[in-house]
Amino acid sequence: MEICMRATTEAPAECARFFKRKGRHGLKTGDINTVCAHTTTLGPAMCVASCPKNLAGYQKVALCKNASSVEPARCYEEAISDKRIRSKRRQVLTVDYIVKLCQNAESVAPALCMKHISDKRLNLTERVHLCRNADSDIPAICYSTLSKIIKSRFIPTTLLITHYIIYNIILYIIFQI
Repeated sequence: MEICMRATTEAPAECARFFKRKGRHGLKTGDINTVCAHTTTLGPAMCVASCPKNLAGYQKVALCKNASSVEPARCYEEAISDKRIRSKRRQVLTVDYIVKLCQNAESVAPALCMKHISDKRLNLTERVHLCRNADSDIPAICYSTLSKIIKSRFIPTTLLITHYIIYNIILYIIFQI
């Protein structure tokens, strides 16, 4: 019943029906309610169905809750194929960061952005922060250019990310005027 509260279409019920017909895909009833509530498409259900089986239910929910398609699951698959992630992909914290990277992704761009970062000084958290919500690999390219300009091992990588964020805010302000 809760799944239909404030529903604007029949999509939440259709989403729940998807799981009844196609299987739960590792989700509990509460997880299905969370994934399907407030949806207007079958995107969340299709996303969950496309997730790797080794993801825990709560991770599938986090990845697919607001999905409009299977793209968050595809982004996740692309991200874990990164050679720097591959050996750690069974670690819960690593998986949680990759889920965070790909939440609401509309393509595999966040994963490709993260894979494009060659600076070994950036840890996984910083790479996810830089590339989350990316729609191309431009954040990675910008970071790479910025780090080459600065060329100092004494400048913390978090400062470089802060510069990148400030750069984006300035661009936003300029193009909004």
